[in-house]
Amino acid sequence: MTTSQIRSGHTPSGITSRLSTGEKPAQKKYVDYTVKSGDTFSGIAAKHELSLAALKKLNPQVENINVIQPGQKLHVKVLNAPAPEPKPKPKPDSSTGVLPKGIPNTEGMSEAKEYALYSKYVDKYGDARAKQDLAAGKRVIVGLRVNTPFTNAQRSGGTYDDRLVVMWKDSSGKPHVEEFKANTEPNRRWADDPSQSTKPVGRLVGNKTYHYRKSFNGNFGGNILAPDLRFGNPTVQRDTNRNHRIDSKDDVFSGDWGGQGYYFHRGGTTDTYSAGCQTMDQGRFNNFWAALGSQGEFSYVLAQVG
Repeated sequence: MTTSQIRSGHTPSGITSRLSTGEKPAQKKYVDYTVKSGDTFSGIAAKHELSLAALKKLNPQVENINVIQPGQKLHVKVLNAPAPEPKPKPKPDSSTGVLPKGIPNTEGMSEAKEYALYSKYVDKYGDARAKQDLAAGKRVIVGLRVNTPFTNAQRSGGTYDDRLVVMWKDSSGKPHVEEFKANTEPNRRWADDPSQSTKPVGRLVGNKTYHYRKSFNGNFGGNILAPDLRFGNPTVQRDTNRNHRIDSKDDVFSGDWGGQGYYFHRGGTTDTYSAGCQTMDQGRFNNFWAALGSQGEFSYVLAQVG
């Protein structure tokens, strides 16, 4: 059984308050771990989800990390560490070929600059057809995915923390860009559903192009985009080790366990209703469908951005 206890610096009242000018800074409060027989420094770091360097930084009193004794106490967490100031997210510079990290902040950008920005994702991750479609003025879908595990730390119904973009040029050459908050990954509710007992949930492999067509499915509320199987099954990485996250340890499939059932469909307000599909809440999905216009087939460029 792991033994942990809270250790705090001395304050007269036991309560740390905001300091006025001239007061000494409050001593840090720690969570301590009591070393057990057989423990190692690196093992303690892993047990508390810390890097070896982070555990060293918390315990400068340890001169040799290879020599720790049972009963010795090590700091494993700072309880009253000040929250870091959030750094403003820089707006992407569409004049360079460098893609921004994460979901780009396009607030205040012109549509021409947005088009130039999202074109870079097509240039980098698009296949020949996607590039041809964009050059011809056709509507191309770009997906930007941030990696979100579906562990207990996350909402059971998933999160709309990705972005889908519909971009095209009209007959006059004017660029158009429509952005939608969306989801491209499974949520915990579906990962734990009994229907997934033999086939674990997954997601489309990122940094690739897929091809979709308009279709209809009453089980998903009507209009959907379905994989165009003339281009083969989309490749899917599934949570084969069932640790509620998808990473390099999981397997990729394109056959029976491929992505023939990975659609674009509507979700709910508080539940993405996704076992790996691309979903939006009802209102956004309606606007997304309108942005697709009368075109029936689409290149979908999916980028893993964080």
